[in-house]
Amino acid sequence: MVKVSKVALALLVCGAEGFMSPMPTVSRNVVLKQSTMETEKTQTVTTPAVSPSPKREKVVKEPALWEYNFGLQDPQLQLPHAIELGITPPEKFSITEEQIRTLEEDGVVHIKNVFDEEWVDYLRKATAHQVDQPHFWAFAGTASKLYDYIQRNVWQTNKSFSNFYYHSAMGHVLAQCGRTDEIRVSTDLLMVNPNKGFKWHQDNQNGPITWEEGIRFWI
Repeated sequence: MVKVSKVALALLVCGAEGFMSPMPTVSRNVVLKQSTMETEKTQTVTTPAVSPSPKREKVVKEPALWEYNFGLQDPQLQLPHAIELGITPPEKFSITEEQIRTLEEDGVVHIKNVFDEEWVDYLRKATAHQVDQPHFWAFAGTASKLYDYIQRNVWQTNKSFSNFYYHSAMGHVLAQCGRTDEIRVSTDLLMVNPNKGFKWHQDNQNGPITWEEGIRFWI
């Protein structure tokens, strides 16, 4: 049995807005005139002043068309845990039967501590290199301005991400989730610094993959 894995590799960096300060008020005078006594009364009415929302600025400058790269990129990053590329077997991370049943019954499960600080640092460096050296496959997504950088199938253009899939425990975790011996990556998506919010929505699976055959996961 083969499970085809559709990947959403999400490394999102969001700026904290902090707590909102109390809304300022503005006082204005309203003159009320009585028709019978011809006297005037002055009443102070306090109304809230609406402050404009702060404009969100991009952290990463959008590259010019000629700054994009083509072909396979290799940042030459050292793999964690003294892993030798193409020699060291993939790492393993065992999950529980309860976690697998949670995924099957609820459709989602949160599995913690799969990657230690070394792997997190490796992914951050791989992402930083990709943003500094944008690939042409990111052109359409970056032009949408939804993210500072967004690229589909980064594992096919950047060796650091494909090496991550081959040598980390990612495949072992997904295989356990799907109760299968083999996992194949279909699609991944690298997203950096969201600039616009998405309203609640549901993505539909497309292509020659059914929900029974695929597992979608976020890192």
